[in-house]
Amino acid sequence: MSRVDELIKELVPKGVQFVTLASIAKTMPGLSGKSKADFSDGNVRFLSYKNIFANLAVDQNAPDFVKVGPGEKQNRLHQGDVIFTGSSETADEVGMSSVVMTEPSEPLYLNSFCFAVRFDDATLLLPGFSKYLFRGDSIRSQIRRTASGVTRINISKDRFMKVRIPVPPRAVQAEIVRILDHFTKLETQVIAELEARKQQRFALARTLFGAPYFRARDGDVVEHVRLGEVATQYVEPLRVRPDVTYTNLGVKWYGEGAFARESKLGIAIKGTTLYGVKPRQFIYNRMFVTEGSFAVVTPEQAEGVVSNEFPVFDLDSSRVLPEWLLLYFQDEYTLKRVAGEVTGTERGSTKSRRRWKEEQFEAFPIELPSVPAQREFLRVISSVAALESALSDELVARRQQYGYYRDKLLTFDEAVA
Repeated sequence: MSRVDELIKELVPKGVQFVTLASIAKTMPGLSGKSKADFSDGNVRFLSYKNIFANLAVDQNAPDFVKVGPGEKQNRLHQGDVIFTGSSETADEVGMSSVVMTEPSEPLYLNSFCFAVRFDDATLLLPGFSKYLFRGDSIRSQIRRTASGVTRINISKDRFMKVRIPVPPRAVQAEIVRILDHFTKLETQVIAELEARKQQRFALARTLFGAPYFRARDGDVVEHVRLGEVATQYVEPLRVRPDVTYTNLGVKWYGEGAFARESKLGIAIKGTTLYGVKPRQFIYNRMFVTEGSFAVVTPEQAEGVVSNEFPVFDLDSSRVLPEWLLLYFQDEYTLKRVAGEVTGTERGSTKSRRRWKEEQFEAFPIELPSVPAQREFLRVISSVAALESALSDELVARRQQYGYYRDKLLTFDEAVA
């Protein structure tokens, strides 16, 4: 029997009390944003859903400020408030961004895409317990059922407040927090080790033959070419049909590969045209190239589609290997060169108006060693990357273990009235 079981048996032998959120809390809605120019005094910054994952850091580049009316000052965030994203692209993302507010150092509000829950009794739930509770599968599944929509999934506040949550004794909450904090600490350690290994790989890559900006071995030849000489844009337009299911691909930052988004029927997709891809094609996100948003399409992803923000290129395999080019675009100096070419106007922290266009990609000059030199470079790097892969697998296992015990610890027998 675990310590949690012992405490429950001792303190609430007949079961844990469950209550609706409406009976113990109220919602604090987000406010509409206004341009800074609209204010003559009292400019107040806000948090958007993009800030939530960054430890509630205020976006210093936010183009908008929140206009706080006389009756809205009570919506200022307090310590212990639980913040949620009220709108998301997929149902699975609903409730994912729930975080517990720490004591703000300045007046902060939420924008209109978010809302907060404030408990009537601040001592009812420990902040750490709230954090884990609202990220557990049991509560999140209830939250997802409060959402609806086609092109955008929105939470219904009325239905949200009917979500039922357990309120175990504080001693039980504290023990659960202690256990789950330990899991979180272990995960943080693995993440730090994985990042250290990545940096080690980058450092090693810069010293190897065949690496960008380093002289090749005697007898080897390095060409100076523009990417358009070895890469040809591939365009396979697909007219979106309302009754067909599409799986859109995205591209992660820092060269971490492409990924499949949640499949959607064509009727739920705003655009009218998508584009096909093939295995081993080179792809990038025009909006986030400075963050290393490049990838090679895998065979498993070849059934996916992309929008026009993701240019796709066939590579001349007799001159350049896709995996080598992907590593080239993970190089810090390469990304700085790319950043110098990105055009457009920044829009807040997302930089969503800045893009690296296809013609810029094609005109981009690179140093290209021979294919044998590229293969040797990849062989050495792959041996180092194997350790990263093992750490990544361990991280996945840790997260699965954490999720299992989190949901197990947060499952209670309900007290019978």
